Amino acid sequence: MSSFGPVAPFYDQLMASVPYSMWVSYYQLLLAHQDIYPKRLLDVACGTGILAELLHAEAYEVTGFDLSASGEGPADPIRNRRCRHVRPRRDFRRSLQLLRQP
Repeated sequence: MSSFGPVAPFYDQLMASVPYSMWVSYYQLLLAHQDIYPKRLLDVACGTGILAELLHAEAYEVTGFDLSASGEGPADPIRNRRCRHVRPRRDFRRSLQLLRQP
């Protein structure tokens, strides 16, 4: 179990006040300021997948990538469908291949 393990069951509760929607708006503002309008995004260290889902709701094609053992965050199947959790040494190469898929 990683150091995140003991916190995992409480993650959503601990992060309830985080303004994720504001983060998405700020991210879009930064991209627009640089005249960058991507269709596909990679959410590195996606955790429970909250940000990946919000970005998907904004019409981005999102792939999340996290090195936690098996999605140690809350097992929310809706959010975790966009976030792939990998074991660093065991299936890192396989995960990189998944990220290359269209």
